[in-house]
Amino acid sequence: MLSYVTLALAALFLPLFPFSMVFNLLLSRVQRGWQRGLIILLWPHIGIGLFTWRTFRFLAGWLFGAC
Repeated sequence: MLSYVTLALAALFLPLFPFSMVFNLLLSRVQRGWQRGLIILLWPHIGIGLFTWRTFRFLAGWLFGAC
């Protein structure tokens, strides 16, 4: 099963309230347009990557008996 730490870390990078407060704080402090665009584009991908990586490892272990 997914650990709570990994889920909390993935939720930090996904736009879910109340975890999105970190994203909004970071976005409000960045002034340059290209940096804001980069944050908007890359921030959710980190959370999706964390979530799918842990989910894939869990499913692979469950289906194939691997660690």
